Amino acid sequence: MSSVQAADIPDPTWPETWPRTADEIHVFDIQGDVLLKLVRHPDEPELESECSSVGEEDRPQVEEVFDETPPASVDVPDAEAPPLSTPPPPPPPNEEPAPAVQEPDENAQRDDVSVHSDDSASSVDILTDVHMRVSSKHLILASPTFRSMLGPNFEEGQRLRIEGSTDIALGDDDPDAFEILLNIIHGLTRKVPRSVSLDMLTKLSVLVNYYQMHEVVELFSDTWIDNLAREGLPLSYCPEAISWLLITWVFHKPLEFREASRVIELGCDETLEDDFDESLPIPPPVLAVMLAHRAAAIEGAMLIVHDIIARYSGPDILCPVVWDQNNKLACDSLLLGSLIKGSAAIGIYPKLYAPYHGIVFKDLAAQIREMKVFDALHDVCNHGLGRYQSCSDAHGVKSSIEVSMNALECAMAGLNLEEFLPQLM
Repeated sequence: MSSVQAADIPDPTWPETWPRTADEIHVFDIQGDVLLKLVRHPDEPELESECSSVGEEDRPQVEEVFDETPPASVDVPDAEAPPLSTPPPPPPPNEEPAPAVQEPDENAQRDDVSVHSDDSASSVDILTDVHMRVSSKHLILASPTFRSMLGPNFEEGQRLRIEGSTDIALGDDDPDAFEILLNIIHGLTRKVPRSVSLDMLTKLSVLVNYYQMHEVVELFSDTWIDNLAREGLPLSYCPEAISWLLITWVFHKPLEFREASRVIELGCDETLEDDFDESLPIPPPVLAVMLAHRAAAIEGAMLIVHDIIARYSGPDILCPVVWDQNNKLACDSLLLGSLIKGSAAIGIYPKLYAPYHGIVFKDLAAQIREMKVFDALHDVCNHGLGRYQSCSDAHGVKSSIEVSMNALECAMAGLNLEEFLPQLM
């Protein structure tokens, strides 16, 4: 996309109070009375995910557009008035202006460049200011947030009524995602992609939630989600699972929300909250309940093993085989000892207490299933306890553990979306 300066556009309708310089200018309404000011940050490579999912292993990250003709970045009105000459107004107090495009100077360092260095190399981050001319009427109809912002109680709304135009700085809102939403609410649907990547849908979810645009994007969001869901939801805990949790909460998808939350409960540890970026508006109760389910499942898994240990530590002899009491006692002791040593090896003996640092329930359940539990061989008992085995069912102990683990996993069925929806939805 080429850089365009507002002063180069012979448009007499361009308000004199608006900035005349930007790296990118998008016009959604040539008579628009609102200028949205955003900042594009340098592209960051997407992290490679180790997350497994149903469907193709290599998920394509493509964005398909309905029509084959690429939309123009700037719509230039057909007017022949002289270019504007009024200089841009100073930025409001406590607000940093977006960097303006300057002619490149190889001998001077740009003002809009911030340099970050480490021990091995230096990287340069260039911020790009993106301005979008839009219609206040479309914003107000599509978004309760903009309706309030452009109302009489906010400076932007007051300026719109007095001067007939206003500009709004939108901070860190993603320009590409915002462009998609603005095309939707301005009726430019041929410019709206029918498929988006999971990363883009996550960014769209953040904006839709904040600006409350659920209804106006519903037809498109259903298509985006269906296309991605066909490729498979995550089967293990990873950044993709977090994205799906946000997406399904924002766009009200109960089945997918339940599955995403279940995957997270099974695979997270006590540091779950640290894995959620502050920009992702996941309600705190969602995280709290998932952490509570995780802790309850870990507690239940340990209790299963410790209850068996407690039974075999008691005075009663439990070995069901018909032989003398000494052999029965030896068999019980062998089974008890193997349970204790196996539990100690995976770190759950002596018993642990919440928050169970570093423990993932899914991994713990697999470790408990794989514990070796020994008992004496029946066919050699009369010849002394010189042999033992761990491949048997250990008098039903291993079957009991398996059934209990299965029950705990089935109980972790994920969250009910209806319990976490905001009142406005």
